[in-house]
Amino acid sequence: MNEDGIQVGDVVELAAGGPAMTVQARSQNLVYCAWMTDGRLHQGTFETASLRRLRTGAAGAHAQPTRSPPASDPSR
Repeated sequence: MNEDGIQVGDVVELAAGGPAMTVQARSQNLVYCAWMTDGRLHQGTFETASLRRLRTGAAGAHAQPTRSPPASDPSR
């Protein structure tokens, strides 16, 4: 994780306000985001210092899916 904590899958917005954007990729100081406005896809690259994280991505970008233990067989 980077110092600012922003990672792929997180939802961010510009510090000055604006639409919620999903982080698609990032480098050291740049974040590539995508967002929808009026049903249209928009994409852009922003400096990390200009963003604030609204929430982390679902289960984290690299999290392994959890598996439930197999259900017991009621016929046994």
